[in-house]
Amino acid sequence: MTTSPPLTSSQVWQINQLLRQAGQRARQLAQQPFDVIEKGRQDFATSIDRFLDRLLSQKFRAWFPEDGIISCQDP
Repeated sequence: MTTSPPLTSSQVWQINQLLRQAGQRARQLAQQPFDVIEKGRQDFATSIDRFLDRLLSQKFRAWFPEDGIISCQDP
């Protein structure tokens, strides 16, 4: 198994900024009507969950192309 090198301070800063922006966007989206999707028996997600999942996954894939992404929102 190969391990990734430690994150640089610049990468940590970028990730922190992304997470702050995602949190702000989630608060904005929660003020509007949103969809609730039933993924399975007693397993739900919102359109906000899925939006944030796509946003974060796209950024992390771009920043860390050698690493895999596991998400509970993947179909």
